Amino acid sequence: MKYNGNNQAIRLHTMLVDMDYESDLLEPLIQRAFEENPNLKLKDLMPIILNWYQTAEKTPPVKSRRKTKSIKPPEWHTLDSDDFRFMHSQAANEEEFLNEAIQFGLVFNTEQWLSSDK
Repeated sequence: MKYNGNNQAIRLHTMLVDMDYESDLLEPLIQRAFEENPNLKLKDLMPIILNWYQTAEKTPPVKSRRKTKSIKPPEWHTLDSDDFRFMHSQAANEEEFLNEAIQFGLVFNTEQWLSSDK
Protein backbone atom coordinates (compact mmCIF):
# COMPACT_ATOMS: atom_id res chain seq x y z
CA MET A 1 0.00 0.00 0.00
CA LYS A 2 1.30 3.44 -0.90
CA TYR A 3 2.75 5.53 1.88
CA ASN A 4 2.34 2.77 4.48
CA GLY A 5 -1.25 3.78 5.15
CA ASN A 6 -0.44 7.45 5.85
CA ASN A 7 -3.81 9.01 5.01
CA GLN A 8 -2.35 12.53 4.80
CA ALA A 9 0.23 11.39 2.24
CA ILE A 10 -2.44 9.56 0.24
CA ARG A 11 -4.67 12.63 0.32
CA LEU A 12 -1.80 14.88 -0.80
CA HIS A 13 -0.92 12.48 -3.60
CA THR A 14 -4.53 12.41 -4.81
CA MET A 15 -4.77 16.21 -4.76
CA LEU A 16 -1.57 16.60 -6.77
CA VAL A 17 -2.60 13.98 -9.32
CA ASP A 18 -5.94 15.79 -9.69
CA MET A 19 -3.89 18.92 -10.43
CA ASP A 20 -2.26 16.99 -13.35
CA TYR A 21 1.08 16.25 -11.73
CA GLU A 22 2.70 13.00 -12.81
CA SER A 23 2.05 10.27 -10.26
CA ASP A 24 5.39 8.44 -10.74
CA LEU A 25 7.37 11.51 -9.77
CA LEU A 26 5.14 12.35 -6.83
CA GLU A 27 5.46 9.21 -4.74
CA PRO A 28 9.16 9.51 -3.81
CA LEU A 29 8.79 13.26 -3.26
CA ILE A 30 5.82 12.87 -0.93
CA GLN A 31 7.56 10.11 1.01
CA ARG A 32 10.64 12.28 1.37
CA ALA A 33 8.57 15.28 2.48
CA PHE A 34 6.85 13.32 5.23
CA GLU A 35 10.14 11.77 6.38
CA GLU A 36 11.96 15.10 6.53
CA ASN A 37 9.04 17.15 7.86
CA PRO A 38 6.77 14.88 9.92
CA ASN A 39 5.22 17.77 11.86
CA LEU A 40 4.19 20.00 8.93
CA LYS A 41 0.62 20.26 7.72
CA LEU A 42 -0.48 19.52 4.16
CA LYS A 43 -0.70 23.21 3.26
CA ASP A 44 2.94 23.60 4.32
CA LEU A 45 4.14 20.45 2.57
CA MET A 46 2.51 21.31 -0.76
CA PRO A 47 4.98 24.11 -1.76
CA ILE A 48 7.95 22.01 -0.70
CA ILE A 49 6.84 19.08 -2.84
CA LEU A 50 5.97 21.31 -5.80
CA ASN A 51 9.42 22.90 -5.64
CA TRP A 52 11.09 19.48 -5.59
CA TYR A 53 8.80 18.33 -8.40
CA GLN A 54 9.75 21.25 -10.64
CA THR A 55 13.44 20.68 -9.93
CA ALA A 56 13.13 16.95 -10.65
CA GLU A 57 11.22 17.67 -13.84
CA LYS A 58 13.98 19.96 -15.16
CA THR A 59 16.83 17.65 -14.18
CA PRO A 60 17.27 14.69 -16.52
CA PRO A 61 17.68 11.38 -14.70
CA VAL A 62 21.29 10.49 -14.02
CA LYS A 63 22.42 7.39 -15.81
CA SER A 64 24.35 5.27 -13.37
CA ARG A 65 25.58 2.84 -15.95
CA ARG A 66 29.29 2.27 -15.67
CA LYS A 67 31.27 1.32 -18.69
CA THR A 68 32.76 -2.08 -18.09
CA LYS A 69 36.35 -2.53 -19.04
CA SER A 70 37.00 -5.35 -21.45
CA ILE A 71 40.01 -7.52 -20.68
CA LYS A 72 41.47 -9.52 -23.51
CA PRO A 73 42.52 -13.17 -22.94
CA PRO A 74 46.27 -12.41 -23.02
CA GLU A 75 45.74 -10.17 -19.95
CA TRP A 76 43.67 -12.67 -17.92
CA HIS A 77 46.72 -13.68 -15.89
CA THR A 78 46.66 -10.21 -14.26
CA LEU A 79 43.18 -10.68 -12.72
CA ASP A 80 42.37 -11.74 -9.15
CA SER A 81 43.00 -15.40 -8.41
CA ASP A 82 39.29 -16.09 -7.79
CA ASP A 83 38.27 -14.81 -11.25
CA PHE A 84 37.23 -17.54 -13.70
CA ARG A 85 39.26 -15.90 -16.44
CA PHE A 86 42.41 -16.01 -14.28
CA MET A 87 41.78 -19.67 -13.47
CA HIS A 88 41.31 -20.40 -17.18
CA SER A 89 44.57 -18.64 -18.03
CA GLN A 90 46.47 -20.79 -15.50
CA ALA A 91 45.05 -24.15 -16.61
CA ALA A 92 46.89 -26.26 -19.18
CA ASN A 93 43.66 -27.13 -21.01
CA GLU A 94 39.85 -26.96 -20.74
CA GLU A 95 39.59 -30.26 -18.86
CA GLU A 96 42.05 -29.13 -16.18
CA PHE A 97 40.17 -25.85 -15.84
CA LEU A 98 36.85 -27.66 -15.38
CA ASN A 99 38.31 -30.10 -12.86
CA GLU A 100 39.78 -27.24 -10.83
CA ALA A 101 36.48 -25.35 -10.88
CA ILE A 102 34.66 -28.48 -9.67
CA GLN A 103 37.28 -29.07 -6.97
CA PHE A 104 36.75 -25.55 -5.59
CA GLY A 105 32.96 -25.95 -5.67
CA LEU A 106 32.47 -23.38 -8.39
CA VAL A 107 30.51 -25.73 -10.63
CA PHE A 108 27.22 -27.27 -9.54
CA ASN A 109 27.44 -31.06 -9.68
CA THR A 110 24.09 -32.07 -11.14
CA GLU A 111 24.92 -35.79 -11.22
CA GLN A 112 25.62 -35.83 -7.49
CA TRP A 113 22.50 -33.79 -6.79
CA LEU A 114 20.29 -36.07 -8.87
CA SER A 115 21.63 -39.23 -7.25
CA SER A 116 21.42 -37.93 -3.68
CA ASP A 117 18.62 -39.12 -1.39
CA LYS A 118 16.03 -36.47 -0.88
